[in-house]
Order: sequence, then structure tokens, then C-alpha cells
Amino acid sequence: MVDIDEVVPGTVDETNGAISFSKSADASNYGVVDEIANRVIRSGGRILGVRRADIPGGKSLAAILRYAM
Repeated sequence: MVDIDEVVPGTVDETNGAISFSKSADASNYGVVDEIANRVIRSGGRILGVRRADIPGGKSLAAILRYAM
């Protein structure tokens, strides 16, 4: 689940996935939550765009992780 109204500026490292947060968004500091959602979609996962009030714990995102063999 991803908050559809929030932008968390920063970057996600392509090599190791490390997140660096920024104070403002610009061309080099995109939305971290958006990038995480993009990676989920590219790996075959599903995203639900919801309002913050609908996310457990009232955070920017929440995940249900499953491992399949």
C-alpha cells in the first residue's frame, strides 16, 4: 500500500538499494516511495494506491511480504 498524496524526496541506490533522503524534490531527488513502488511493479508485485488513513500505522507505505518457491 502506498500513500497517493505524499512525496518523499530522495534517491534509491541502483546497486545496493540504500535510500538517501533529501529536503526537496528535483530532477536528481525523485520520490523514494514512488521508486519503491516502481521496483515492486517491475518485480511482479502489486501496489494499492490509498490515502494515509487507510495504511496501517499511518505511514507512507506498508507491505505484505510473501516468499514463494
